[in-house]
Amino acid sequence: MSKYSTRVAVYLLFEKNGKFLLGKRQNTGYKDGYWAFVQGHVEEGETATHAAIREAQEEVGVTPEIEFALVCLNQVDIHYTDYVFSCEKWQGEIENLEQEKCSELKWFAYDEIPEHSVFQVKNYINAYLNRVKFLEITEN
Repeated sequence: MSKYSTRVAVYLLFEKNGKFLLGKRQNTGYKDGYWAFVQGHVEEGETATHAAIREAQEEVGVTPEIEFALVCLNQVDIHYTDYVFSCEKWQGEIENLEQEKCSELKWFAYDEIPEHSVFQVKNYINAYLNRVKFLEITEN
């Protein structure tokens, strides 16, 4: 049996007044036209916390005050270990800084999340709201 390897990603659950920030993906090559969180890969030598802050700065122009929410072993499509952070406070004004990859940003209540959202959106918000700290999601 060979060693198992996984990619590492971070997700930010920006929350304001009971609503969550999502961006509509475009020109990424993965789930274009679907709604998703501010998210990205952890780069070599970077911690998950630093990656989450960097992604927020790059994608929406804010410096977030993040809290660990949960970790997920995601075995759908490409295998990932996803670190999910919640964020209710940040410095700066949220704006779409990656318009080539995100056609729009919008706030959604949990029960208003569009059907065309990446699978992580409802799974991770539901886990966060129910204080679940670890998930395993597989294709089956």
